[in-house]
This record gives sequence, structure tokens and C-alpha cells, in this order.
Amino acid sequence: MHPALEALVFPPDARRRVTPATGEPFRYVCHLMTVSAGPGGVQQRRVGTGTLIAPDKVLTAAHHVRNAQFVSVAPGKDGASEPFGHAMANRIDMPREFLDGSAVAAYDFAVLTLTRRLGAGHWRHVSALPDRVLSSNPVSVAGYPRDHLYVAEGLLTGVRPEQLEYRIATETGQSGGPIWLTHDGRPTLAGLHRAGIPGRFNAGVRLTSRKLLMIRSWVRS
Repeated sequence: MHPALEALVFPPDARRRVTPATGEPFRYVCHLMTVSAGPGGVQQRRVGTGTLIAPDKVLTAAHHVRNAQFVSVAPGKDGASEPFGHAMANRIDMPREFLDGSAVAAYDFAVLTLTRRLGAGHWRHVSALPDRVLSSNPVSVAGYPRDHLYVAEGLLTGVRPEQLEYRIATETGQSGGPIWLTHDGRPTLAGLHRAGIPGRFNAGVRLTSRKLLMIRSWVRS
């Protein structure tokens, strides 16, 4: 993996395993297994993370699924247990800004359409939150480095127009995982974990009004 997309574990590693992963909002977090063609046509399998934003729509990191031939999605996965079953993605939408390279980091997100609706529920509150809310409230970052879900909390260290920055521990595989906080008493999705910037911080895609317009258009389609 390119160094800019490595996730970073900052000491102390305060992540905890979520088991079972059937409570809210953890049941919305999905284990992704992607299959893509590697060198010489050999298939490569990679673990990633996504989050349900509709019964059959999953928001994830574009870099994880850009070249995927197959993507299997299992919400609430806990080891071998898949309490809500799994489904395959049959469509992938991602921003032009990511595909043409004009704004890869800011637009590193994609929406998967699944072959069937999953019964895990989905995020009801997905918002473009203002700087003051993001900078003054602890956030949670969750994802699947392997077959078990992990989560950690902390304050953001940077709130940029298109990016959220934090020294909250993550591992490779957690890209596409949700970044959320409690706003007006409700768990609210505010971003997606994207990458680690070596020696500095982990970074996520900040959800903005423009990005939400794209995402909602793909959810309706």
C-alpha cells in the first residue's frame, strides 16, 4: 500500500473491540471484502470498511473499491458471525474529482449499491457539521482491520474545509469506516476515515454540503 494510505496507531492504542457488533450505530458498520486483479491477473483480496446509509447503499472509501471486481459487504460482522448476512455490490459510484485525480484526498468516497437490502438499519443522521461542532466534541472512528470491529474515540486535532484530522488509532483495513459524534443528542455521521499521514495524523474525508448532494443523488438512483 502507498505510504500515504497507511493507517497509523498512535500510542497509547485506545481502540477496543466491539463484540457483538449488533448495537447501534455499530450494526451500520460493514466489513468489506474486495477482490481485484493483481499483477499477472492474479486475484487480490483486501479487507476494508464501509457504513450503511440506506438499506442497500454503503458509503466507503473510493480508493478501496476503485479497481474492485467483486465487493462483499457484511454489516455487524464479528469473526465468523454475520448476524445480518451479506450482499454483493452490483454498482459503484464515485466522484469525478477522485477519478480524474483533481482532488483525490477530498473526494475519496464512493457509494455501493447492493444486490439486496440488509436488515441492519442505517445512519439516519448524516450531516455537514460546522467547524465549531466538529472541533469541540469527541468523535468516534470505527472499522475492520481484520474480521472484528474496533472503535476508538478522541478529539479532532484539525478541522479543514475538506478534511478531518485526528490522532486516533486506526489500522489498514479501516479506510471507509465512519467518523461520527453525538450532535443534538443523536449519533451523527460526519466523515469517513481515509488514511494516515506518516508522522503527523490520521485523516478522514469531511462530509460537506456538496458531497452530500452527490451521495444523496446516488442513494436515490
